[in-house]
Amino acid sequence: MDVLIENIRIEKLISVVTETAQHLITKNNNQFEISNMAQGYQIFTDVLKVRQIILNLLSNAAKFTHNGTITLTIQPFDKWIRFDVSDTGIGIKPEAISTIFNEFIQADVNISRDYGGTGLGLAITRGLCTLLGGTVHVESKPNIGSTFYVKIPSNIGLKISAF
Repeated sequence: MDVLIENIRIEKLISVVTETAQHLITKNNNQFEISNMAQGYQIFTDVLKVRQIILNLLSNAAKFTHNGTITLTIQPFDKWIRFDVSDTGIGIKPEAISTIFNEFIQADVNISRDYGGTGLGLAITRGLCTLLGGTVHVESKPNIGSTFYVKIPSNIGLKISAF
């Protein structure tokens, strides 16, 4: 898969992502909060892939949260930027955490029956993060919620030129 690098301001990226995800989030009567600690910050990366990563995580949060809160936090760190998506949804059982990023895997056998889905969203998310030189991991507690942490280089051009 090609990586198409461009420069984008975080505010524009988040505006596009939230406009797309808003319906999914409010469909289950959820509140949506954004904590953008990267005001005025720009990233030089594959914007479409970053947008897909965030949309996948927001979509999952919206699907598994009802009458709760979904929070997107954006924070720069040195040469990295981190996107955290937190929810107050159903959470993930500890024994399922190690497999949820695998293709066609869902955290529980009842998930596809109750919520639908193919078990590909998180596998795609992990693949896109890896492609961009980043990582994704999760912390979760059943019946309390989950937080997915995505960390990618804020200037992928530096990473690619280092190969």
